[in-house]
Amino acid sequence: KRPLPDRLLRGLLAFVLPHPTRFRLALLGAFYAKPFARLMPGRLKGLLAMAPSQARPPSAVDRPQVFAAEGSRRARVALMTGCAQQVLAPEINEATVRLLTRHGVEVVVARGAGCCGALVHHMGREDPALDAARSNVAAWTRELEGEGLDAIIINASGCGTTVKDYGFMLREDSEWKDRAARISALTKD
Repeated sequence: KRPLPDRLLRGLLAFVLPHPTRFRLALLGAFYAKPFARLMPGRLKGLLAMAPSQARPPSAVDRPQVFAAEGSRRARVALMTGCAQQVLAPEINEATVRLLTRHGVEVVVARGAGCCGALVHHMGREDPALDAARSNVAAWTRELEGEGLDAIIINASGCGTTVKDYGFMLREDSEWKDRAARISALTKD
């Protein structure tokens, strides 16, 4: 059995990391706490050492919207902006949108899509992971049934692996299994 501090730390990470606003605030706090890192207990010291030295503002790419294709539209895709990545490296999503639109691909950041659930899933928190999967499946299914999607693009490896696994994760949920399998099949890293 793990000591209480580890459980508390995992709970704190599960509360903060999947939520970009909370994560940004935590990084801001870490920035101010860095000078005191050597006074912190064990793992908190390590977390502070890993925190970036500079906070990044939210990217305009990470909110629900549609980015029009340049020239004639060749395809339409959904982009998962993720949770941790959009805080730590927002330029990745921005570059993905620029590249895809430049090549005639309309990019949708779907309303209701968010964290893939990988972070909490790896911490053994199955219910929040499945809730995240259902939210994303619902958001992308609305796009599929609306203007359609040719693919769901994911540029964070942990998210890609998890979304490709939604069909398996929800295989015993009769209400969600078919939609989840369809989303998994459309997912591209």
